[in-house]
Amino acid sequence: MPDQCNVLLVDDSEDDVYLLKRALAHQPNMRVVAWAEDGSVAIDYLSGAGPYADRKQHPWPDLMVLDLKMPRRDGYQVLEWLRGKSPRPKVAVFTASDLEQDKTRVSQLGADLYQHKAFQAAALDQFMNRLQALCGTSTAS
Repeated sequence: MPDQCNVLLVDDSEDDVYLLKRALAHQPNMRVVAWAEDGSVAIDYLSGAGPYADRKQHPWPDLMVLDLKMPRRDGYQVLEWLRGKSPRPKVAVFTASDLEQDKTRVSQLGADLYQHKAFQAAALDQFMNRLQALCGTSTAS
């Protein structure tokens, strides 16, 4: 894994994205390269379609933080689209759902991590540590 981890945020909540960006700003090895407000935009970004064709301007993400419940295409549809694709970013599902059936389904669809959305300091710190480990950029444990 690279020293720098490029992160694609996929979430329809501007508030959640703002909080995630603030938390990620404290992770020196992690850089948010883009925000996709739904699954359709995420797929366009990942496939390099249209405005995302220039990889210098829109770098490939090493990690995607993905919400499940979004308009147009949801997180499940993004995971289904990713199946069998290579290269493929690591996927951390970050969702308000804490249902066991959602955890099982995203695992079956190939997600690398499932995290219930929580923005309390301790929970967010733990999530950032898990993201660092996924990226292989953890500096200390």
